[in-house]
Amino acid sequence: MKEETEKLRPNIELLKEKMALIKCYRRNFVSNHSTEETLSEFPCFRLAKMLLWDLRDHTSVDVDQQILTQLSVMAPRVLQVSRSPLKDKFRRMIEDCEDGRLKKGQQLEAAILLLPALFKEDPGLLYEVEGHAQTSPPDIPTPKMVLKGCREGHPMQYDHIVLTLDGQVITEESEDISMALGLLLCVYFAFGIQYPTGLKKILIFLYCVVLKLKDAAGLPVTVKRVYNSICE
Repeated sequence: MKEETEKLRPNIELLKEKMALIKCYRRNFVSNHSTEETLSEFPCFRLAKMLLWDLRDHTSVDVDQQILTQLSVMAPRVLQVSRSPLKDKFRRMIEDCEDGRLKKGQQLEAAILLLPALFKEDPGLLYEVEGHAQTSPPDIPTPKMVLKGCREGHPMQYDHIVLTLDGQVITEESEDISMALGLLLCVYFAFGIQYPTGLKKILIFLYCVVLKLKDAAGLPVTVKRVYNSICE
């Protein structure tokens, strides 16, 4: 698998087949080894397609598509109710866009970046703008999106996105913020990471409401209130 992963065009179907055969071994290895050791043993976790497949194989949910279809519907309302100081900056950029399809994508990206303010959680546990890093607790291996090449520090004017975990680069294959969010959720699953306190409400919301992996009827009161405010 290591040799296949290193190829310019790795055989994804072959990697899926091999990874499916060692599910138990993978789970045991991940739970007893560091992020660096896990990536050395399973370098295919650096491939976006393999991360997305791993969660889909376990849940039958297409994470990337589910975020696009579900969160896009909520995005305008998130922009409306958010009290983040970033909201006006995002609004101006979206209003200046004349392409309807591109505008919808910008609304989704803005909504994702506004989730921490909406849930009153730590944005530094979800993403950081390169050069404007927010320090996370050192003992928490938190996957996050690193937005690189942001013009004038504007989070939505990035050149590319890097997904990191525990100081390690996982993948640079995210096409946009919504895909990066999907991959981030896949990393939580693949590496067996517990939800950090400062991001727990957002993750519960995403897994229950957006991905529909858990029963939304049992949402914590604080999460349910936010959900009701953007799904009226």
